[in-house]
Amino acid sequence: MKHKGFMSHYFMFLLLLVFIMSFSLQVSAAGVSAPSRLKISRVNGTELLLKWKAGKGDGYLIYRYDQTTKQYKKIKKLAGAKKTQFSDTNTNANLVQAYAIRAYKKGGKVTSKAVIRRWNGYDRAAAYIAHRGAMNIAPENTLAAFRKAKEQGYRAFECDVWYTRSKDLMVAHNDNLSAICNVNINIANINKTNRMKYPVKTEHYENYPPQYLCTLEEVLSFCARENMTVYLHYWTRQSQHPANAIKKTAQLIKKYKMQKKAIVFSTNSRDLRALSKYKLRTGYLTRATALPVMKKAAHIAHNNKCELIIMPYKPDVSMPPALIKHCHKLGLKTYNYSVKTPEQVQLLINNGSDGWISNHPVFVR
Repeated sequence: MKHKGFMSHYFMFLLLLVFIMSFSLQVSAAGVSAPSRLKISRVNGTELLLKWKAGKGDGYLIYRYDQTTKQYKKIKKLAGAKKTQFSDTNTNANLVQAYAIRAYKKGGKVTSKAVIRRWNGYDRAAAYIAHRGAMNIAPENTLAAFRKAKEQGYRAFECDVWYTRSKDLMVAHNDNLSAICNVNINIANINKTNRMKYPVKTEHYENYPPQYLCTLEEVLSFCARENMTVYLHYWTRQSQHPANAIKKTAQLIKKYKMQKKAIVFSTNSRDLRALSKYKLRTGYLTRATALPVMKKAAHIAHNNKCELIIMPYKPDVSMPPALIKHCHKLGLKTYNYSVKTPEQVQLLINNGSDGWISNHPVFVR
């Protein structure tokens, strides 16, 4: 009896195996195979273009990873196996995204395996740098502005650093606080203690709690936690002890292990030479707009062992490819500030520039 029971179960197992094999053959016969070689590229700040090598089937199901539900959500059913690209126009191209694509047969019951690809949220060829943080959304040069830049998809931001009489390194754009704190006081007189008396104006921004000038140490600590790159515009115009300022800057960068992600830039060649002794990453800032002067500035940057040069964006100059190539031959990356529109960004990309500093979260249209 036990032997007959065993044979019965064995027979049922064989039938199940035959059924599975026949189903597999039916699926195979259905001619469904997965797409491959999925590539993702930026079209603009809110659109990504997906391209892939065709699979077999009647079309494709396209999924985007949902950070809230932690699952892939279908966003498009694309009819036609020969259609091998799709534009996702409802996304944030500045943030990390992930996509999956399956081939399907009519009826949607038979689908292939998925090809999956991740978008890193930025083009590797260019650096997008938030000017004073996301200053068009939050009070400039504050931790709120730096956090907002992170939320907007920036991987880097720029801020301005001053060395004060109390030997503190403070972050503010102007040497006088009247514009941002409604008080006629020089930044040289501010330190990490008395700054709490002078809150940064927030009335033009959405319900921010009181913000205060931050220290360089707070900025570096934030960047280390959030894995962000910071470009430090180094002002020493009113420094009491510029040598001490540079030494303290180097010590703080080392303390927070930001040697690879902190770039100090200045218009002052003397400061750049001093910074290079600490093996910090440096850049040369020029306000020149005439082409011969800009080329001369590139040689100044090269001679001071800088890795990049930062130039103003001017519509009549527009960083011609010849100037960018000249800088690249000197081993310099080229960056621009005062970049305001997606069209300007696109022009810089087309001309081969390496990055730009902008107030605007939509980088290219």
